[in-house]
Amino acid sequence: MRILLASVLALGLVLGCSKKKDEAPAPTPASSASKPTEPKPADPTPVDEKPTPTEADKPPPPATGAPTKEAGIQRLKDVLAALEAKDWDKTASYFAFPAGKDRPKDLGDKLGKLIELKEISAKGIEILEAKGKWGKLSEVFEPERAARFAEKFGVPVADCWGFSVEGASANASVGFHWDGKELKLIRLNNVGKLEDAKGE
Repeated sequence: MRILLASVLALGLVLGCSKKKDEAPAPTPASSASKPTEPKPADPTPVDEKPTPTEADKPPPPATGAPTKEAGIQRLKDVLAALEAKDWDKTASYFAFPAGKDRPKDLGDKLGKLIELKEISAKGIEILEAKGKWGKLSEVFEPERAARFAEKFGVPVADCWGFSVEGASANASVGFHWDGKELKLIRLNNVGKLEDAKGE
């Protein structure tokens, strides 16, 4: 009898497997009782994640290619180092010259007096860095004054940047032309005198 039962089961398996695939019913999750069912995740987004801000909520990107306050301070330090080394050609390379005018022949004499006249000093640069207002030249100077400096050098005022410090005992101002690569001085006034200012 065992042989007969085994034969019937074998025949049933063979006949069951020979059905066309089209006729075979699709397996359902309930019919696979031996496999444990896993619950589907409800939401793939974590609960503590913040929504993406809209474009209006995002701060505007910084101006492309705009010079930084740090770059302005570094340029002043470079000028001071070249002046102290009495390297007049290097010093001159940090300055812009008025439009339509050649470099002065007695430039070394004029540049050599900048420290003596207290137009620049290490302590003055430190004070300028700590207390100076940095920005577009038309924002740190009066717009008309900024426009005059830019016009004198034949450059757009929109490409000019600078520092200013105003106090009861000392005022200092620095102006640069930004050509997209480097800052060139168009004004250097009283930065060295800031160290003599009383507690401002």
